[in-house]
Amino acid sequence: LNQELTRISDTTSFGNTKLLDGTYGGFADKVATVASNATVATTASVQGITAGDSINITINGGTAKTVTLTNLGGLVTADFSATWDAATATKVQDALRKDLDAAGLKDVAVAVDSAGKITMSSKATNTTDSITATGGVSTALFGASTVNTTATETTANRKTFQVGANGTANDTITVSIDDMDASKLGTSGLSLVGNTATGTANAAETLKKVEAALNKVSSARANLGAVQNRFEHAINNLNVSIENITASQSAIRDTDMAAEMTKFTRNQILTQAGTSMLAQANSASQNILSLLRG
Repeated sequence: LNQELTRISDTTSFGNTKLLDGTYGGFADKVATVASNATVATTASVQGITAGDSINITINGGTAKTVTLTNLGGLVTADFSATWDAATATKVQDALRKDLDAAGLKDVAVAVDSAGKITMSSKATNTTDSITATGGVSTALFGASTVNTTATETTANRKTFQVGANGTANDTITVSIDDMDASKLGTSGLSLVGNTATGTANAAETLKKVEAALNKVSSARANLGAVQNRFEHAINNLNVSIENITASQSAIRDTDMAAEMTKFTRNQILTQAGTSMLAQANSASQNILSLLRG
């Protein structure tokens, strides 16, 4: 199934342009790495994040006392990855939630999945939030004394189509198609097997991942359907405009033809009248000569 999803993502294209590989997704990765290491009692910051951007922060080893998110603009998500069991991850979550509440950071959410991954997200704007893990949980979490911090800043890379005559926002349609690769959908590494203790948990986690992947695909299909409806509406409007312009051109041509026919008829009448008058003049001279001969 994963291979088939990846094949569809890699081969779906229009006009030699791939559509499902994330080229025109909502975000394209741009990596920014913190130049120095953060140690205990030291804060590492990634600055310059603007509204709408996202960052992923990964802590590799060490004992982290404080992680500071500076100048947040919009939704910021910090993913802390390590090898924990579910019980340890839950303890870490509880400790983080307690410290966040104590610091008054009610807008920061902490979530943990069955794989032991903790995700913290904040919607604060232009502020500095400090997220602190202390005590034994912090030591169990990071272990050593040095923290290597990297951040990935993501920016929009959407495709815009011009569908109107003017350059306003109403005359353009922006399309965003995320990467539909199996690894990006989160369906890689699925497992339904295990012993009595882990088999049920593996199956439940697999179902969660499949459900999340289906929701992402359904959301992408809904977005593409909405964009397609907008394209169809724009095409219909353009067809009506073309029909109206064609009718106007036909009416103009008909008017020009009527004017030309009027001029032609007038000139024809004048020509015929002139010819008749000349014929009468010629016949008058012949009549006079006939009288003289008589």
